[in-house]
Amino acid sequence: MVYIFLWILVLIVFLGVWGIWFMSHKRTMTKEHYRRYMQVYRTISRDTNKSPKERYIELDVLYHHILQSLGYTGSFGSILKQSPVVVKDLDTIWRLHKLRNRLVHEMQTISDREIENALTQYLRETKDILSRYAS
Repeated sequence: MVYIFLWILVLIVFLGVWGIWFMSHKRTMTKEHYRRYMQVYRTISRDTNKSPKERYIELDVLYHHILQSLGYTGSFGSILKQSPVVVKDLDTIWRLHKLRNRLVHEMQTISDREIENALTQYLRETKDILSRYAS
């Protein structure tokens, strides 16, 4: 019985140390990912042939891919529920992602002006995370 208790204690200590290391080590993305994401970012930011709605949805997908390349798994919403340390302003990203969900899943009309304003903010947030986590 004492050995089981000791094994459980060792396991708890190990998981605690691993968890602290995992949360504190610097996450970076590969140079290949960074180049590809910057190319997509530039295309989205400069593409005037697509509607603001299409550009916004593409940018949301790009942000999700960035988080995945930094080691997070799952849907965008499930990643945000983990409160990822790489996201500087979690409330803003949640708000921007919820707008994407409204655009995709709801029938209500959202003005191009509202989408453009959110797109500008999303571009800023995406550029920020790319610049902070490039290797």
